[in-house]
Amino acid sequence: LRQMYQGLPVYNGQLQLPVDNEGRILMVNNLFLPNLAQSVNRTQPVVTAEQALTAAAAHIERAVGPITLTSRDEGVQRTTVMNAGSLSKRPIEAKLMLLPIRAGEARLVWNFQVETLDGDHWYDINVDAASGKVWTRFDWTAADSYRVYPQPVEAPTFTSPAPPADGRTLLTNPANATASPFGWHDTNGAAGAEFTTTQ
Repeated sequence: LRQMYQGLPVYNGQLQLPVDNEGRILMVNNLFLPNLAQSVNRTQPVVTAEQALTAAAAHIERAVGPITLTSRDEGVQRTTVMNAGSLSKRPIEAKLMLLPIRAGEARLVWNFQVETLDGDHWYDINVDAASGKVWTRFDWTAADSYRVYPQPVEAPTFTSPAPPADGRTLLTNPANATASPFGWHDTNGAAGAEFTTTQ
């Protein structure tokens, strides 16, 4: 379930209820913000999506360059699609959401993703729609490090410690030089990764 207020989704506001084949709830994972209606600071933005993108670019210390507006929806989330060719590989789709700050406080924010031109970062960013402050920045791109079940482990149940403990180990730059001479993220056989995201 997704928590909403007046058509605005709450960032990561999810309630998960796994149910077995007999209809029993196995667990409850509740990320809903209590007293949401009393916690919301506003539902209309002061800062535009373009201004939020400019603030985010300054925050990640990148030049935003010219911003070209592709589309703007007048719905509750004001979905705005922009191109910033000197900042992001892909078009940037900004949407209004509510960001839980703490109990009793949720801020209206512009949420969008920026995939940097060098491919090193794919940021998920929340910018305050009233002040332009960057509240959160999460990088969806990981370095060449992975938590894995090392060979010859066939499955998590064959590892030690046994689940629910985590028997994985951290491997850094694990590519085999013979099998993958250019690394795990290479697809064309020339030096340099083609992607650093899950594909």
